[in-house]
This record gives sequence, C-alpha cells and structure tokens, in this order.
Amino acid sequence: MYHWTDQKIRVHTFYCMLGISLLQYIYKKAQAAWAGLSMEQLIEELEQIMQFAVLYPPQDEKGPNRVALVLSKETLAQQGLAKQLGLDATSRLILRNSRKLPLVRARAGKARTPEA
Repeated sequence: MYHWTDQKIRVHTFYCMLGISLLQYIYKKAQAAWAGLSMEQLIEELEQIMQFAVLYPPQDEKGPNRVALVLSKETLAQQGLAKQLGLDATSRLILRNSRKLPLVRARAGKARTPEA
C-alpha cells in the first residue's frame, strides 16, 4: 500500500473490504451452480472468460465506426456460473455504434485499449 494520509488509508481499506465482500457474495451464489467449488476455481473460471471488440468500418463515409463486443466460447462450468449469477446473453453480448475506440477486456479485471 502506497498511502500515507489517514484519509487515503481509510479509502484503500474500504475498497479492499468492498472487494472481499463482493467476492464472497459471488462465491456464495456460485455454490448453487457448482457444489464443492473452491474460491480459486471460481476465480480461474471467471478469468478465462474473455471479451473481444470487433471493429467494423462505417456503413457510409461519414458514419460512425461499428463495434461488436463478443465473448469467447464458454465451458459448461462457465455457462452454469453465468446462469446462476444472472449474466444473461443480452448483457454479455453488446452491439453498439461508437466514434471512440472501446476498452477491450483482455481478462476479467484487466482492460487495455485496442491498437490502432
């Protein structure tokens, strides 16, 4: 931890506790889909889900770039976890128009901007 002031230390502690609480909540919900699932297995399965941004050229000269966000193929375990956690197909596959380049999720929790 690289914080020295009391306020920044409190905020850092809050974020850590929030992350732990969220992970515990997801873990308890995932137990219904996969009995005997360890926390390490849950994190590993969720890290393997990848999202790609497919960039299409504009339909006309002045139109915006078309972007489709597509998920990688999921294993049966990942499909069960997604269903139990309420991640339906419409929230996982998003089609949108954008003039800006989107963030591409390389792995869960790690984002990078696409190369031009």
